[in-house]
Amino acid sequence: MAMKGFLFFIGTFLRWLVNEPRQSLLVVGYFATLHGLATLAGFNPSGGMGLVLTIASLAPVCFRISQGLPIDCLDYAAQIEREKLS
Repeated sequence: MAMKGFLFFIGTFLRWLVNEPRQSLLVVGYFATLHGLATLAGFNPSGGMGLVLTIASLAPVCFRISQGLPIDCLDYAAQIEREKLS
């Protein structure tokens, strides 16, 4: 069951990349920018940079949840029901 759910979410993610190219490019650009900044800063986890990168990485997810992303978006059964309805 766990592998089936993982493959379902990978498939959903890949469909999202194709169906929403502008949003997917923004997300990829955002994470590429984070990676570049971490590389330029010399990423020292003990220097507090790890906390900044963690917060910056989770910020888009928190923003989407605050904008109306269903909290049960990672619930396998709920996603299957939504998929059947659409």
